[in-house]
Amino acid sequence: YQHLREQIINLSLRPGERLKTSEIAVTLAVSRTPVREALGRLEQDGLVTRESGWGYIVKRLTIKEVRDVYKVREALEVEAVREAVECIDEETLGELEELLRNAKEHWENGRVTEFRKCTRLFYHTIVRVTENDALQDMIVAIDDRVRVLGAMLFNVYEERARESLIENGAVLDALRRR
Repeated sequence: YQHLREQIINLSLRPGERLKTSEIAVTLAVSRTPVREALGRLEQDGLVTRESGWGYIVKRLTIKEVRDVYKVREALEVEAVREAVECIDEETLGELEELLRNAKEHWENGRVTEFRKCTRLFYHTIVRVTENDALQDMIVAIDDRVRVLGAMLFNVYEERARESLIENGAVLDALRRR
């Protein structure tokens, strides 16, 4: 499950790509049963879809689905920042600043995967500070889809990384000013 999930999120398995249980089982040196179970979980997560009579494919996202995911993400992250403003401490602000510094360094050195990890951790840190369990669960629920979309976006729009650093810097400044 984790192996396939990461391959989908990092676009090693591309949207629309057919997933053959037997080939995956051979590659991972496991039986087909855990592969089928993993594919079932990935379907529940919204990362693959079952193709009638054939098997599974990596889910293709429609423009509407992309918009919907980003609207939900925006609403959740804005709420997280609102709640974090009231309780964030200097130590956590320092963590956020360090994450932004690391993200910038990774981007400048061409380490896209590490850059994306830092920017994701930036928001997860803000959400953690809120101690709002429901908010945390909702962010986790859409995180994989957001990661897939992020990988796709960075493949076609390189400037997005720079914009992301500027936006996250503005969020950090707003948190510092309360």
